[in-house]
Amino acid sequence: MEELRRAYGVSEIVIRHAVSLLRLEGLVETRRGGGTVVRARPQVRRRAMETYAADARHAAERYATGAGQPSDPRTSFTDDHALEWQEYQLTTDYSEVAADEELAALFGTEPGTALLRRHFVFYARGEPEQLSVNYLPLDLVADTPVADPAREPWPGGTFGQLAFLGQPVSRVEESVSARMPAESEAQTLRVAQGVPVFAILRRLISAETVLEVSRHIVIPADRVVLEYGIDVGVPGPGDLTKCRHDGSGDPAAAGRAFGRESRLREQPDRRCELTQRERHLAQNRDRPGRRVAGRRPRCGRHSRLPVAVLVAQWQHCAGRRQFTLTVTAS
Repeated sequence: MEELRRAYGVSEIVIRHAVSLLRLEGLVETRRGGGTVVRARPQVRRRAMETYAADARHAAERYATGAGQPSDPRTSFTDDHALEWQEYQLTTDYSEVAADEELAALFGTEPGTALLRRHFVFYARGEPEQLSVNYLPLDLVADTPVADPAREPWPGGTFGQLAFLGQPVSRVEESVSARMPAESEAQTLRVAQGVPVFAILRRLISAETVLEVSRHIVIPADRVVLEYGIDVGVPGPGDLTKCRHDGSGDPAAAGRAFGRESRLREQPDRRCELTQRERHLAQNRDRPGRRVAGRRPRCGRHSRLPVAVLVAQWQHCAGRRQFTLTVTAS
């Protein structure tokens, strides 16, 4: 403090206030007996879409073929942090709990359903970087190696465990929010004062059954970059001309018709079915003098929607693989 006071010609109160602001911004940290130091802020890139796809692929290959221990064990966490398997560390705490109303809704089951609660703290090079609390149906994992904390870390993580149980993951759903950490989270992850965390709510689904809920995966926001990539497919050159349209020759109208037909033809899944209101709009879209309740008049900049948006609607309803993206054209 004295050195900074002399260097800048200000009082000690000013220096303490400046250091306090830097601490609140997460730029420095004060260590007991070690003074105030600049915080190391490595940029870890969490490529959830890529790593989840790799997790699912490796798990399917391993357990479908009956292969033994993989020669290069990995998880999404080791990939994100560029860790060798021998460097990978985690702590565990397992317990049996009853589903509360929120968990029951996430699993699509009844409150009180027996669950296995697993609390993990993940370390990279000796530093706690992430924690998660996840839940599995107890009737699925009871008396299996998955319920044994001594078997952790498990190659492939939860993806590998569910594949081992004959329930390979087919869909991942995540909701990401930001908040300030709870006191226990800040202590466990050594989160600097004033630094928020990402809280990720995740569901792993096999076929139509929710088999895992993570509430939540917690990562300090100053240590990670969340990366997402979306493959946007484009229909073939002849597809738009083959679809039914209103006869106006408007490519946007053709795109709308293409999107509607493709959603019904290519993906019969209930999430992509047209609602009754959408059918009503489609049938009455261009009838002269007809006003459809709830529909904006076709005039000015609202009369057309870009083809690219409508193609995206078709792509993600008919060709969805990893997640759902819904764009409403009406």
